Amino acid sequence: MIDTTGFTSQVRLPEGGKIVPFFYGHLALMNLNEFDQQTKETIPNWLDRLKNQTHMGPSFTGLYYGKPMLSFGIIPIWPGLAEAWMIPDKDIDTVTIPLCRCARQFFSWAETTMQLRRIQIIVRSSNVRATKWAEFLYFEKESSMKAFGPTGETHFMYRRLNHGRTIWGRGRSGSNDGKSD
Repeated sequence: MIDTTGFTSQVRLPEGGKIVPFFYGHLALMNLNEFDQQTKETIPNWLDRLKNQTHMGPSFTGLYYGKPMLSFGIIPIWPGLAEAWMIPDKDIDTVTIPLCRCARQFFSWAETTMQLRRIQIIVRSSNVRATKWAEFLYFEKESSMKAFGPTGETHFMYRRLNHGRTIWGRGRSGSNDGKSD
């Protein structure tokens, strides 16, 4: 089990904002965007799969005055590699910037705490907002995966490599210098 207090105690959010451990019930209180709603309707046992993810790695929900606005987490695949997931409320616009910064801090924290070389995330190609979100979080588009998603749509694989960025006030020794992938 990963101690997440180092992350939750250092996150800065606006008044009314709070980060709490993810609970699948948060999703019932969220207004899903059209992409996440379609995924929910297409994948059998969608909620059960998300419940299982809470036990696979650290996951959180960003609340704004008690309303869940963003749920996110990371699932270790093997040492040095993890896959991230995020589900935003469709009305996240009220707190987009603070929660984007919080998510960016989360990935930096995860790189250090979980000793990750790579974090990957899969984004539906037609979800322009999600592709911009991934890029804001320092993910880079790596490939296009045709007929990948549950609806057969093209998805993009994004990756974030830890090139020894300064994370939580310290660097990483022995990491890639960023000159090669």
